Amino acid sequence: MNRQGNVIIPENLSDAEIETRLTDAAVKIKRLRVPMVIFIITAVFALFSSAVTYDPVVPFVIMLISIIAAGISFATLSNARRVIKELVRNNIVKGVLSEEFELISYDPWGHIDIGTINAVSLFDRWNRCAGSDYIRGRYKGVNFTFSDLHLEHVVKRKKQTVRVTRFKGQWLICESRRALPHSIHLREREQLADRKRMKSNVETENSEFNNKYQIITADPHTLFYVLTPHFMEYILNMDNRADARTYMCFLGDKVHITLHNGRDLFEANERMALRGISLDQIRDSIRWDVKYITSVIDELLLNDRLF
Repeated sequence: MNRQGNVIIPENLSDAEIETRLTDAAVKIKRLRVPMVIFIITAVFALFSSAVTYDPVVPFVIMLISIIAAGISFATLSNARRVIKELVRNNIVKGVLSEEFELISYDPWGHIDIGTINAVSLFDRWNRCAGSDYIRGRYKGVNFTFSDLHLEHVVKRKKQTVRVTRFKGQWLICESRRALPHSIHLREREQLADRKRMKSNVETENSEFNNKYQIITADPHTLFYVLTPHFMEYILNMDNRADARTYMCFLGDKVHITLHNGRDLFEANERMALRGISLDQIRDSIRWDVKYITSVIDELLLNDRLF
């Protein structure tokens, strides 16, 4: 059972119950959108009227009432959207995840903690972290942690706030059966010209891999133990299928894989629910996102020195 605002969202509802609740929330959202816009426009016109009329009391009262009405509409609208998100995530996403994973925990609103992100040191110059869909589970005997993440560098300059995205995508952590004595960092270059800016401190025998990634390690022996010729091909294949800029860190007994693709997994399903798309279609969409995660882990499992 999950509480959002004043609404209690139960888990493990039947499909009929989910559809009824989704429909009710969707109808509420559609009914409130137009009135909320009208209230906002009315408030703006009343504000201008109060500035030019000889009797500003009436426009001011209209503006005040419109602002209050718009605020109530917005709060109700936001709560209905949150209900849809919780219904989908707790009753549909969680169920599909359990089909593929031995699910230990799932928090739709959680994400990998900032301490872990800082310890890996894959990204610098960020000061704001957000995320969702925190998952802990087991897949083919491997313990893993996952979440969507959005790292930004936010700077306030006079009256303007500048936001620069450093990373937006998926962060996956897999536990290997062997702890490495030294860390290895791989950062995909956006283009070949980045080689001058993102220099490696060691190179492999694979020129394509060297051109694609910045490679940083304190111990070349550890690097060549992990990055076998076959495993480098697996990483290149994984990167091509993921359609993302890939960053990896091998740290102790943890392998961190981050996929910078600008996407949030499982997010489209709330929009699908609003459009009245069937639960089976929503589940199929979620299964595609789950496959996106498992395909990455499957490539890692091909390295028998770690897994």
